Amino acid sequence: PREKPAILADVMARHGWGREQVLFIGDGESDYKAATAAGVHFLARETAALGTRWRDLDVPRAPDLTSLVELVERW
Repeated sequence: PREKPAILADVMARHGWGREQVLFIGDGESDYKAATAAGVHFLARETAALGTRWRDLDVPRAPDLTSLVELVERW
C-alpha cells in the first residue's frame, strides 16, 4: 500500500491545495509523521495512549472532533 505522505501529496496536487491550506487530523504517531513529512498542519485526536506524547511534542490536540469548527477558527 502507498505511504500516507504520498497519498496526502496526491490529494493536495489533485485539488490544487498548498501546504498552508491543509489540516491533517489524526490519532496516531504515523499520522503526525505523515503531516510533518508533507509540511502540513496537524491536529491530534487525544487518546489515553498518546495524550502525554502529544503534550511532549506540543501538538495541537482535541479529545474528540465535536469542537472541530472552533479549533479550526482559532487557527
